[in-house]
Amino acid sequence: MSGAPKKIAVLGGGPSVMSCLYWLTSTQELRDRYDITVYQMGWRLGGKGASGRGKDGRVLEHGLHVLFGFYQNFFYMIRHAYAELERPEGHPLRTWRQAFHPRDFGVEEEYVQGAWYPWYIAFPGNYGVPGSGGALMSFPQYLVMGLQGFVTIFFGWRAGYRLTQKLFPRGKDWETAKDPPISGEETWGAMLSYRIVYGVMLFLTYVVQFLKKYLPPVVWLYRGLRNMLWPLVKMLSKISRRSHRIWLDLDALLALTSGTLSDALLLEGGFARIDKYDFREWLLMHGIHEDTLSTTLVRTIYDSAFSYENGDPNKQRVSAGSTVKINA
Repeated sequence: MSGAPKKIAVLGGGPSVMSCLYWLTSTQELRDRYDITVYQMGWRLGGKGASGRGKDGRVLEHGLHVLFGFYQNFFYMIRHAYAELERPEGHPLRTWRQAFHPRDFGVEEEYVQGAWYPWYIAFPGNYGVPGSGGALMSFPQYLVMGLQGFVTIFFGWRAGYRLTQKLFPRGKDWETAKDPPISGEETWGAMLSYRIVYGVMLFLTYVVQFLKKYLPPVVWLYRGLRNMLWPLVKMLSKISRRSHRIWLDLDALLALTSGTLSDALLLEGGFARIDKYDFREWLLMHGIHEDTLSTTLVRTIYDSAFSYENGDPNKQRVSAGSTVKINA
């Protein structure tokens, strides 16, 4: 390379920019090629991911951080960064495992019958190590996660949480566990599992499209039975808050599955075709109950991504296609 390095000016030091610049300066060749200056209002980089220290050393940060669709990419980079640092023995955050611990528990508030109730959530764990492999997992991994979800739904969040703590390393066991190689590539087992599930869903998509085109009475009968039986299921769900939440989970899952198959989202351009609808609007088109739309199940999708028109939380809106694709 001849001549002076190319000058680049960057406005703002948020997480997306800093991630980009990490890779743009990841080799000596790249550092020789570019002369980069980041301009940031104030003194702290990191945007909404920035943190600082307050009174008594307490960490202060901007709040909720959600890695929609970028979980593996983030830890792939973080593990690279810690490998570059090579911190000495005795450093309080010598390894990335000491800096990042898995968390399996969360709580949301649910408004039911004129009062707010906590909705405790035990997130299912898995044996994967973030930053090793791609976004997909093998069939046994999904099976174990499904088992945890089943236990949580039917036996309560405490049972699900205890099971997760027993199955996977946590605390000091997590910090001292051996790391697999850093890799962004999907494993063959994960790809095989994905192909099988995708193939089944694609087959069901063609079946539904055939029924809609050539046997519409079958579709009409299905919708009629659902409209007749679902109010009864909802009524039975009022026995307890747990049974009501099970009904909400099933209602949301049924609407998502029906919409995915009916609108042929897995065929070319499928997700883009429904981006003209708001996510809630699309769910209503596929039979979700209005009670489910107001619960934390759906509300969290809007709140965690700050999906508000002009920043107004009373005007929540997010495109259906992008939302279904990311959460799938």
